[in-house]
Amino acid sequence: MPRTTAFHCVTAWVSAIRFVPGTRYFLLHLSSNGIFRNWHLALFFLAAAQLASPANAEDLAQPTGEILLTVSGNLSHKNHAAGAAFDLQMLESLETTSFVTETPWTKGQTKFTGVTLKHLLEVVGTEPESINLIAEDGYIYELDYSIDDKYPVIVAYKKNDEYMSLRQLGPLWLIFPFDDFPELDTEKNKAASVWQLIRMELK
Repeated sequence: MPRTTAFHCVTAWVSAIRFVPGTRYFLLHLSSNGIFRNWHLALFFLAAAQLASPANAEDLAQPTGEILLTVSGNLSHKNHAAGAAFDLQMLESLETTSFVTETPWTKGQTKFTGVTLKHLLEVVGTEPESINLIAEDGYIYELDYSIDDKYPVIVAYKKNDEYMSLRQLGPLWLIFPFDDFPELDTEKNKAASVWQLIRMELK
């Protein structure tokens, strides 16, 4: 069967196609009539969808700007020799989370905007037990991710709606929503609030 014919057969069963941000994957949403009556048709659908998908679907998009963050470890989705590399545009294309909190390093209530650590790890396709957070100055903190994945901890790229320079403890800063979850206000989590974050090593 020609490739275009296979694709048209597939789209007859699909009500919507949505790309996953930061990756080359797409999600197929079946129409109300899209019920497979036998396994032969199910296999045909999977094969045809594979023909229609882009090459190297396991890979992330390539960064086009300055690389701000590198993620290494056992990743399913990569775009760099070290693992996964993100520039600002790629980070901003991901699901955005904002919260307002006080911190020991800022004055008063401060708004932080970025991508949750949980979503970022979903994009690279991994569920680590711990993460080495590495700053530009060589500071390293090992975060127990099995505890912190339940909270909206973010890799922030904006503070009070403005991008952060190195002098302002940016361009990336791992921040906990201390005010929303008072139980997070511990010395351990303050030590894990790594500013000038440049690399994450997943374990």
